[in-house]
Amino acid sequence: MTKKITQERIIQFVYGELPFEETAALFDELDNDTEGLDYLESVAGIGTLLGSLMVSPSKAIRDNVLAFSAHFTEE
Repeated sequence: MTKKITQERIIQFVYGELPFEETAALFDELDNDTEGLDYLESVAGIGTLLGSLMVSPSKAIRDNVLAFSAHFTEE
């Protein structure tokens, strides 16, 4: 990767945090940087996987929260 193409900029792009002007400049720079393009492809794949993960608490945790809130009183 060149000095202009950083891991941080690529990650910002993958997560939609890079402004439009910088996105256009990044793609211009990636045209001549195969290492940067390879990194973008790998990070984009990981971002897709992470974005599709759904995390939820276990039934025991939900029961604990509900039990606590049933007995909670404000002072």
